Amino acid sequence: MPKRRRRRRRVPRAKGGAPYTKGEVNKLIDDLIHPLKKTHWAFILIDEAFHMINEGEIAQSLAKFAEYSLPELVRIFLKKKES
Repeated sequence: MPKRRRRRRRVPRAKGGAPYTKGEVNKLIDDLIHPLKKTHWAFILIDEAFHMINEGEIAQSLAKFAEYSLPELVRIFLKKKES
């Protein structure tokens, strides 16, 4: 006879806590802003600002901005300058 699987108990969230986790908010920001990044470069800055506010760690967010978004912005501005 096969063993029965144990059902996991769902851990209820504390009352009065945040309705969404930081990860869920980051996913919402990504889903809303990322499609707009292709339309105008300002949405890259808006995306980073929202993530910075959500994370709450300015130094880490600035490092991520320098690593991921700054090169993208430089590429965009260099292409505009050549045109």
